[in-house]
Amino acid sequence: MATESDIRPCCSSNQENEDPFITTMTMVDRETHRNKRKTHKPTKRKRKSEEVTGHVNEAFRELREVLPGLHPTQPLSRVEILRMAANYIAYLHSALEQRMGDRSVFKR
Repeated sequence: MATESDIRPCCSSNQENEDPFITTMTMVDRETHRNKRKTHKPTKRKRKSEEVTGHVNEAFRELREVLPGLHPTQPLSRVEILRMAANYIAYLHSALEQRMGDRSVFKR
């Protein structure tokens, strides 16, 4: 509920270059007006950020699909997915080295 101090005009009307609409509003009305002004379309930067996040999420979904032995509904964090992928790559690397012997392509 608005108190008496909220109902008083928010500023004096004798200031120059002020919007007369805002100077005659009460404190409650002014806060409501500010909140309405803040609702605007997402900026280019925000849209780009959301697009990049979407691509990263899709990449993690694809990576998760190629990892063997995972149940589709088992929840995993991104860190867990990366660790499992690194372990799987290390396993494939060692299996390939054993099979190829000295002819290994992956010399360290």
